[in-house]
Amino acid sequence: MTHTYLPPSYGRAGDGTPHLPPQEGRPVYYQHGPFEVVLAPTMIQKAAGQLPDALWAGMLSAPPNADGDQYEELTADGCPRVLVRLTPYAHSLDGNVQPIAFHFSAGVSAKWMGLFDEDGRLLFYGALRGYQTRPGLPASFEFAAFAIKVKRFVLPAAGGPCQQTSGGRSRN
Repeated sequence: MTHTYLPPSYGRAGDGTPHLPPQEGRPVYYQHGPFEVVLAPTMIQKAAGQLPDALWAGMLSAPPNADGDQYEELTADGCPRVLVRLTPYAHSLDGNVQPIAFHFSAGVSAKWMGLFDEDGRLLFYGALRGYQTRPGLPASFEFAAFAIKVKRFVLPAAGGPCQQTSGGRSRN
């Protein structure tokens, strides 16, 4: 039995390229709202351990790397960041209290959302999920209350289940 190696350009999952090019005369469909998103913490937030007093939402056209850097934020039409207030939603999630929206004069390719602190550091990010698909890029992104969910990151307490001993690691 022989195995043939297929490079990522041949449609392997997660390679980021479309599997089939748009066929001539057929529309390309994009996600449209209302939207929801589940945001995961970046390394900056994981190191901080607690939420800042204020978080600001911004739309991203490209996700960050693992450290939370090198993302692409949409700045078209002077798109301002929007203040987001969070409250406990579920066991490991916080949710937005009030609905928020971003409106652009033309359709934009935003596939991600980020939450920033007052200093402009990206603390959380996640992929958008739209409830509808339609031809053409969306020009507005609306999020109902609790449509933005933030994963809590809790550091283990000192002296947790694994403690260092002179002979290596031991479990309690």
